[in-house]
Parts: sequence; structure tokens; C-alpha cells
Amino acid sequence: MRRLVAVSLLALAIVGGVRADGGNARIERLERRADVFSRQLLKIQRLERSVQRQQGRIDALEYRLKQQDQRLRDLYQDLDRRLRRLAAGNPADAGQGADGVGATPEVATSTVVTPPAGDADAAYRQAFASIRNRDFPRAATAFEDFLRRYPEAPLAENAWYWLGEARYAQKQYDAAARAFETVIARYPNGSKAPGALFKTGLIAAARGDRARARERLQRVVDDFPSSAVAPLARKKLAGLKP
Repeated sequence: MRRLVAVSLLALAIVGGVRADGGNARIERLERRADVFSRQLLKIQRLERSVQRQQGRIDALEYRLKQQDQRLRDLYQDLDRRLRRLAAGNPADAGQGADGVGATPEVATSTVVTPPAGDADAAYRQAFASIRNRDFPRAATAFEDFLRRYPEAPLAENAWYWLGEARYAQKQYDAAARAFETVIARYPNGSKAPGALFKTGLIAAARGDRARARERLQRVVDDFPSSAVAPLARKKLAGLKP
């Protein structure tokens, strides 16, 4: 009887030890899982902080882009007002900036000096300087010379556009329209395409072709809604309703 009791007690002790060992193993597994979870949580928190920093940078970039876009709109509107005043025969008014301050610079009368062959950038800068000085006959000649010499230059799109502006300022609507149409045909997705479309709409309106004017201006609004000239096109369209 005593032997049976002793054997029973020994068996219970063994079972209890096994259970204790099993419990410890389970606790260790849970602790390992908790440790893995904690490391993953720290990684997620670091990623969240990184995303927040990147979002802050994106917001700052978007703000700067909006500011630059507004400045571009203001510059374009100011230039367009000056060109229209010149086309209307008021060169003195065209010399004023957006705030009405300024005077018309003296217009140079010398002939265009051709830069060294291959210097496309210098030729373009020289031609554009004539635009800034409102010497539109000289600018037109310079841009035509540029396009003859550098027809495939990276600045050819800009040159065609400013050639159109130079002709438009002189009320040479046929020549201006040809230059703007070249921009639209050759560079439909270029940076000057919205402005060229807009100007063809203005030329059509000046000629009394209201239907074509509306079609061109509506294309500006539909195809280039975020462009600097889109608000101008909408305003012009409002005054061209049949």
C-alpha cells in the first residue's frame, strides 16, 4: 500500500513538471511574438513619421508651384495687355507695367547682328531682347532668321510663338496666324500651344469670325484648363456668346 502511494506521488510530480515545462515554453513563444510585434510597430511608426515629413515637403512644393503659376499668369497677362495696346496704336501705354508705372524704352533702329554660326541660344536671346524692348519689326526679323538657321533647335517652338506675337503686335494677322498655327501643328503638347491657340482665337475675333474664335478659345479651356491663358480664354468667350 505504501509503495502504491509513493508511485502515485512520483507520477503526479512528473506530470506537474511536464505541465510546468509546457507553460514556460508557451510563455517564451508569447514573449517572442510580442517582441516581433513590438519591432514591427516601431517600424510602422518610423514609416508614419517619414510619410508625414514627405507629405510636408509635397505640400510645400505644391504651394511654391501655385505661386509660380500665379506669377506666370500675371506676367502673361501683363505682356498680353502691352501687346494689345501696341496693336491698338498706344505704344506709350504699352510701356507701363501691371501697376501702370514705367516708360517705353527707346527702340533701337540698328540692323540685326547675326551671332556666330551654331550659337542658337545667343541668337534666341538677341531676338527675345527685341520683344522685351518692344521693337517688334526687329524681333520678327530676328526670329525668322533664327528659324532659318536653327529649325530643329530646342527653342524653335518658342521662336515660332514669339514670331507670331511680333507679327500680332503689328496687326499683321495673316503672318501672325501662320506662326501660331505652326506652333499648334508641330508642338501640340508644347508649353506654347495654349498661348498659340488663344492668340488664333483673338485673331479670328479681330477678323469678325466669331465662330472660329469661339472654337479656338473653347479648345484652350477644354484642352489646357490649367494653363495661364485659360482664364483669359474663358473671359473672352463670355463676351463672344452668339
